[in-house]
Amino acid sequence: MIHRILPFFLLIIVFSLGLGAYMSYEAVRSAFLGTLSDRMETVGDQIATAIRSSQSFGIALEEQTTLPALLQREAVGVRYLQRIDVVTAGGEVLYSSQPKQVGRTPEGAARWDVETDLSNDLGETVGRVVVRMDSASAQATIRQLAEDLALRSLPVLLAALLLAGLGLLLVLHALKRRAERLAPPSEPLRAVRPQVQELEETYQRAAAELDGRRS
Repeated sequence: MIHRILPFFLLIIVFSLGLGAYMSYEAVRSAFLGTLSDRMETVGDQIATAIRSSQSFGIALEEQTTLPALLQREAVGVRYLQRIDVVTAGGEVLYSSQPKQVGRTPEGAARWDVETDLSNDLGETVGRVVVRMDSASAQATIRQLAEDLALRSLPVLLAALLLAGLGLLLVLHALKRRAERLAPPSEPLRAVRPQVQELEETYQRAAAELDGRRS
């Protein structure tokens, strides 16, 4: 019976530990992406603030010729940042940390972009700052995090399985011994069976004689 129960419980333990490891990975992954997104958003806000400051002095977005140098400095100083684009309301790249992107329609995975809107004094949207993450590097880091977590979790998983298996075996053996102690022994029962049978026959004869006398 023990050899049937033990694999079942070990399977439950493996599932529980695996689920815990996966949830830990998701927590680390979400924290990493959240921190990265916040950093990109901060960069976008800083550039948008510089643009609005120039606009307050009457310099239109199209005339802010110092922006390319600012974009390049910001892009170089931040890890996992691919490039920074300033895009017009029509969707064309006006300035970029990569000059070859100017005049083009932005390309890339939108889920990895962080955007900050730009507006004029009338509240009209004139463009947006788009901070583009380096998705390949970010995903490589996430994969590395997953591998590190798996390598660190494996010894814990094996140790937990070993300890749980030994503990379960001890408990099952203890229960088995207790059940054997509580169960009525078979040999004494077989020894007194003739006496029990003789008592039953004596009772039946006495009952028959009693019925005969009454009749």
